[in-house]
Amino acid sequence: MASPARPGGNVTGLTLLFVDEGGLMAYGPSRPDLYRRTAAYVDISTHAGRVNSDSGPSRPICPRPTKFEFVIDVKAARTLALAIPATVLVRADQPIE
Repeated sequence: MASPARPGGNVTGLTLLFVDEGGLMAYGPSRPDLYRRTAAYVDISTHAGRVNSDSGPSRPICPRPTKFEFVIDVKAARTLALAIPATVLVRADQPIE
């Protein structure tokens, strides 16, 4: 991944992994929550991995995300000489130092 400090470098992403790799911030669906909710759609009583056939057309195969995460890497912001407002830091689920 290109560093945010270099021209053309990415500063935002969709997952926490992006911030772990040096990105500035990420906003996207909470994967643990999405995986937990998807498990309810799998019928384990008949055959492992078979999607529940009782769902019908009104119930989607994969649930839509309902919980989102906002992560900011404060250290990367300091490296880029960016001042993150306190109101934004308060809204972040995980401000990483």
